[in-house]
Amino acid sequence: MLEHAAGGGGTEVLRKSAWRDSDAFQHSILTSAQLSVMVTDVNGIIQLFSVGAERMLGYSAVEVVNRIALVDIHDPQDLMVRAQAVSSEFSAKIAPAFEAITCKAARGVEDRYESILIRKNRERVAAALSITALRDDNGRVVGYTLIVNDTSARKAIFPKSDLLTRMSHEMRTPLSAILGFAQLMNSGKPSPTISQRRSIDRILQAGWYLEKLMNMTRDLALIDLGALSMSQEPVPLAVVMLDCQALIEPQSKARGVRVTFPVFETHCSVAADRVRLQEALGNLLSAAIEYIEVDGALAVNCETHGSEWVHIGIRDVGDASSAERGTRRVQPFDGLEQTATAATGTGLSLLLAKRLIELMGGAIGGERIGGSREIFSFDLKRALVPPAAGHAARHSALAESAISGGGLPQSTVHLPDIHPQ
Repeated sequence: MLEHAAGGGGTEVLRKSAWRDSDAFQHSILTSAQLSVMVTDVNGIIQLFSVGAERMLGYSAVEVVNRIALVDIHDPQDLMVRAQAVSSEFSAKIAPAFEAITCKAARGVEDRYESILIRKNRERVAAALSITALRDDNGRVVGYTLIVNDTSARKAIFPKSDLLTRMSHEMRTPLSAILGFAQLMNSGKPSPTISQRRSIDRILQAGWYLEKLMNMTRDLALIDLGALSMSQEPVPLAVVMLDCQALIEPQSKARGVRVTFPVFETHCSVAADRVRLQEALGNLLSAAIEYIEVDGALAVNCETHGSEWVHIGIRDVGDASSAERGTRRVQPFDGLEQTATAATGTGLSLLLAKRLIELMGGAIGGERIGGSREIFSFDLKRALVPPAAGHAARHSALAESAISGGGLPQSTVHLPDIHPQ
């Protein structure tokens, strides 16, 4: 009888006859193209080589079984690094051979490590290996099972993201020089003419816009790398709403869009990073302002789902809403509609908002609700923490109102009294 030792709880006993003769077992292991499985004898000679392993390494099973040792498909330098690591761990001299691969499994230790394997065409493949010892009835090791995952595709993401972060960093120096020089010209003596000032304004607007795109690209790259700085803590929604109200006011005035926010009478906080939540909500509001009709109206609403989640939505509540838009379910991250008024870069800002909210443990989407349309919405975990006295004093302008049934938008950004010429 063979025992398949499983780390972290129990063993799976495989009868020798079942392991060798069961058609269902052999078929499921050998024919799965997604599962790369190898079994070796105690000396490291490969005894079983699945279809997934064939696909990954380019060998056929006939070429491998009873012909090739496991060390033969390991990169020699990587095997040497592995040997040094386990030698240090066990305070013993372990040679860069089969023992270096299996020494932990042979000692009954669950072993998973990353290595470089060599394909038949001599290409190298990054792989994650899980190794388990096969034992007989007396507990003696008679072989090893390896489950191998190709990690080269995942690793390829990292150089691309790293390149984006480096490009963003390198572009800042010339961009800062351009913006600084334009600002000097704008404030220089003699003062620039009307025509010159108009040109300088275009340079500054383009530069600031490019800087914003660079920041978003950098943040998306850092998210892919898992290196974006986040500080998850209870964040009062009143604080975020007030910050976003000031953030989007210039844009809403320029388009004559009236935006209202909820007020709260009781404290409501969500588990989030305050700066990143403000950025995500600001991006969604900015996109919504560009999306709806000029002289339209938006309302930000909040609702709770039980005691665990807070739902935040942005609705189009204007009378002049397009009937065509009103019947279309919005997919908030398809770049919106490409209209003449749509802001360039909207797709990137929406993608960043989505990634940030998901990174904070939330979910994001868009849907139609009743007679007014919810353009964007997202849910975040509610943080049941008593309000800080400082926050209550500082943000009395947004005294919090109970949102158990959905707070009505009562705090107005501005009246649409300024219209674009």
